[in-house]
Amino acid sequence: MKETTKQLAEKFARDFTAAKKAYAWDGSMAASTFALARMTYENEVPVERVKEIKQLMRKNSKGLVNLNLTSTRQVVAAVIAEEEDPKAALEKIDFYFKELRKVTKGADYDAAAATILCRNAKDGNEDAILKRVEDIYDGLKKEHPLLTSYDDIINCVLMALTEKETFDIVNESEECFKALKGKFFTKNSVQAVACILAAFDGDVETKCAKAVETYNKLYKQKVKFEHYGIPCVASVAQVVKDEDFDDVVAEIKEVSELLRHTKGLGNLYVGRGFRNLLSVALVLSSYAKSVTENQTGTALNSIINTIIAVQMMTIACTVATVSLATSSSSS
Repeated sequence: MKETTKQLAEKFARDFTAAKKAYAWDGSMAASTFALARMTYENEVPVERVKEIKQLMRKNSKGLVNLNLTSTRQVVAAVIAEEEDPKAALEKIDFYFKELRKVTKGADYDAAAATILCRNAKDGNEDAILKRVEDIYDGLKKEHPLLTSYDDIINCVLMALTEKETFDIVNESEECFKALKGKFFTKNSVQAVACILAAFDGDVETKCAKAVETYNKLYKQKVKFEHYGIPCVASVAQVVKDEDFDDVVAEIKEVSELLRHTKGLGNLYVGRGFRNLLSVALVLSSYAKSVTENQTGTALNSIINTIIAVQMMTIACTVATVSLATSSSSS
C-alpha cells in the first residue's frame, strides 16, 4: 500500500471515530459519511469541535437538524467544522438546501447536495448554479419521468459543476444511459453511472465500454458493492489507467482490510460491500493526488476536480445506502 493511501485511510479512521463519539446514537454508515466529507481536508477535527457544530446546527437550522437521515446531518457538520465562521457556512448551506427542496422535495439528499454546492460553487454565482442544477434535473426527468427522483440530485450537482453546456451534458447522460441499459442490476444504477460518465470527458461509446469492463474486472477480483455502490465503478473506469488497474485493485482490498479493524467498520456493522465503497474513494483520491506531481494549470485543475468528483460520487452512494438501510429497518 502506498504511504499516501495509508495516511488517507488512517485519517479517515480517526475522523470516523470522532464522529462516532460525537454522534453516539448514529450508526457506522453515518459516521463514514462524515469522514468521507472530510476526505479532502488535511486537518483532523477534534471530537469537541464536532460536538460544538452539532449544537450550532441544533440551534440555528430547524430544517437541517430535523433531517431523517443521520448521514446527511453529518455531511453538513463535517464541512462547516472546517470553517472559521461555521454559522455563516451553515446559513449558506441552508440557502442552497431550501432552494433545492423546491426542485426535488427530497430533503435528505438535498442537504448533502447543498453542502457540496456550498463548498464547490463560486461565490456570487448562486442563482446561476441553482438554475443549472434545476435544468439538468428537469432534463433527466423529461427523459425518465418515473425513474428520475430526489436521489439523482447529487449527481445533477456534479454535472452542474462541470464546464459542459447544460443541453450537451444532459444529452450525453442519456446517450450513456442507452448504451448501458441492461448492463447493471437496475435502471437506477444505470442512470447514476450515466450521469457520472457524462461529467467526464471522452466519447460515449468508449466511456461506457470501459465502465462495463471495469465492473466485470472488479467483480472477478471479488471487489463487490451493494446495489447503490455501483456508480463508483464509473469513477474507477475514468480515473485509473489500464496499466495501473491491478495495483489499484490490490490497494482497494488492502484499505478495506485495514478499515475492517477500525471499531465500527467490521462486517458486523457495515459489511464488506460498503467498506469497499469507502476504500475506492480513498484509493482513487490517493491515486489522483499522485498524478499532481509536476502538473500545473489546466492539468492540475482537472486532477483536483477529479478528486472532488470522486468524493461527491461516494457521498451520494453512501447516503443512498444509508437511506436504503433505514427504509429496510423501518418497514
